[in-house]
Amino acid sequence: MRKYRHSSRGFSLVEALISILILGVIALGILPALSGAVALVNRGQEATVIAREAETQMETLTRVPRTVPQVEVPIGLTELTNDLIWITPEDGEMFGAWEEPAFTNLLKQREWNMTTTIQNHSLNDLDAGVGGLSEFDTPLTGGTAPNFVHFACIEVAVTGERQAGALGAGQQHTFTICNDL
Repeated sequence: MRKYRHSSRGFSLVEALISILILGVIALGILPALSGAVALVNRGQEATVIAREAETQMETLTRVPRTVPQVEVPIGLTELTNDLIWITPEDGEMFGAWEEPAFTNLLKQREWNMTTTIQNHSLNDLDAGVGGLSEFDTPLTGGTAPNFVHFACIEVAVTGERQAGALGAGQQHTFTICNDL
């Protein structure tokens, strides 16, 4: 009879199957982390778009004459406020669009609220605030004679509606500019 030599090189079938099983368990542990990272990247892209939209809204309003009804503070009020809601598209598109609350379907997913506030101020209102920084604290009422209105302050605040992620629930980014008229 012949004796077969047992070779110590290579892996047996059982060893190969056990190593594949261990790699599979490790991969299953890593996959949720990777999908979470992809979701955070997508939320970051959305947050960037939202911040850019808010800045664009503010910059657009700084160029509009104060006599245009859409930016004129109503008579008797101290500010003009406009609310918009960012809605996620239902067709799987990456980014949504701003809609007025009155036209928003209640079944759509609300993502962010954008509130634009416009106030008019006089130079007489300029006070030294915290840390010596100047601030406006008493806005003029709408209907004030144009020669008394020296500055318009525009604030655009974006508040998140989601539970987690970039601009999550309650998180707010505010852009404010006060320019002379």
